[in-house]
Amino acid sequence: MIRRSSPAAPRSAPADRIDLPGHSWGGYLVMAYAAYKYTRSVNETLNADLGKFDMWPALAGFHMPTLVATGRYDINVAPSTAWNIHKAIAGSQWVVFEKSGHLPYCEEPDKFVQVMNDFLGAR
Repeated sequence: MIRRSSPAAPRSAPADRIDLPGHSWGGYLVMAYAAYKYTRSVNETLNADLGKFDMWPALAGFHMPTLVATGRYDINVAPSTAWNIHKAIAGSQWVVFEKSGHLPYCEEPDKFVQVMNDFLGAR
């Protein structure tokens, strides 16, 4: 069974959340990501590397239980892209986290845990 856990937090904060208005304990991750600065050279290097890896042809060869999950507001991997991944993997399961972007484990932790337990428990 998966249980909701929390990232390391400042000592003054409760162990299970960070006090940020409008955020669950995942706000700590948001702060960490926001502190990282991407530069043009980093983006160019990442884009050049991504161009070398086309995984689409390999998806049809996936013959293991697969759960394709997406957040309705994900701007990193659009739900339409996740849907195409789901359609490319025979027998895969599909779930949309309706209140999430790219981090449903932070944005909808209770639903995330339930979805993962349901998926893993069915195996």
